[in-house]
Amino acid sequence: MFNYYENLLSRKYGSAISHWKWDVTSVFSGLVREYTFHLLFAFKPIHIEKLALFIAERMDDLVEGLVKTSPPALLTTELMKEYEAVDWKSLVPTNSARISSLLLTIQSIIPELYVPNARKSELEQVVKLLEEEMNKEVPWAFLIQALLPDLAVEPELSSHADQLQQRLGEIRQENKPR
Repeated sequence: MFNYYENLLSRKYGSAISHWKWDVTSVFSGLVREYTFHLLFAFKPIHIEKLALFIAERMDDLVEGLVKTSPPALLTTELMKEYEAVDWKSLVPTNSARISSLLLTIQSIIPELYVPNARKSELEQVVKLLEEEMNKEVPWAFLIQALLPDLAVEPELSSHADQLQQRLGEIRQENKPR
């Protein structure tokens, strides 16, 4: 989780925190952990949206203060070398892996749906067609866009169909000529 936070904060603040990225990550991790404890175990009635905004603003304050005063880092790259060695790209699933996982999840839900067997068969065919099309080197976007709404009309599948739509949009963005 610590590396995830570091990656998130480095993407947000960029080079502004490069010297203190592990210190900033520690403070962020502490804030999240403590407030999570108060929410989940001490049953404190804190509004999540207000908490998220509060933490984001405190992180902005922290970064602004670090940039302004430029103190030496406490958690240096040398001290954190075991975290530095983690290959982030290998840990993050690719869009195609996420799509495969979503399709498997949908396939596992279909038999449990409270719909006629004929409808289940139709949905299984839709998933099969989607899977075949997405495994092609150049998937036909029109066919995929035509099939996804058929899944989305089933309430139990709609969020998964939305996630598929989002992943496909990301793949199209990645494959766009620059």
